[in-house]
Amino acid sequence: MNWVMAGVVLGLFVWAFAEVYMWPVVPDVALASALFLIPDGFVWFVSATVTGSAVGGAAAMTMYRRGLRWRLPLVTPRMRSKVATWLDRGPIGLMYQPLTTVPYKVFVVEGGGRCLGLAAWTLWTVVFRGARMSGVAVLA
Repeated sequence: MNWVMAGVVLGLFVWAFAEVYMWPVVPDVALASALFLIPDGFVWFVSATVTGSAVGGAAAMTMYRRGLRWRLPLVTPRMRSKVATWLDRGPIGLMYQPLTTVPYKVFVVEGGGRCLGLAAWTLWTVVFRGARMSGVAVLA
């Protein structure tokens, strides 16, 4: 891996991590853009994006459980209500996130408030968001 690819990998990780907290643009946009420019980075780029999302989600849930709160830009009460309904099923409710326009940060905050299991949450994040991000990467 050269320095350019390493920089892109780091940037994708940071983008995906930040999206969990406040960044309003999904990491799929950066992932697709990176793959248009450097198609050879497929495995590295997808891995960095999915890992950034999973680590960011786990960290944010942990922080939310410990009482830390932050502003959620562009999030509506209706989004939170819908996510609360989906998460009544537990972490498996994350399956709805890649199929909707509801940001992952809403799922993280609602999941953190429900004290859902962190290991299961991280696993389902990797499965569902990873599937969407991999699909975006293949299309790119």
